[in-house]
Amino acid sequence: MTLDEHKPKNDRRPSGNNRRPAEPVPAGRKALEQALSKAGMNLEDLVRPPSG
Repeated sequence: MTLDEHKPKNDRRPSGNNRRPAEPVPAGRKALEQALSKAGMNLEDLVRPPSG
């Protein structure tokens, strides 16, 4: 028996570490850029892979 059996069936999103409801988050992009900058990356690296 797994824990997934106790989850409500109306949850269409796959289970993951993002448990917040799907709602617009205005600061989402800025928070993402800050997290990436701490990791030595930036959003452009993910959107547009480096040529070469």
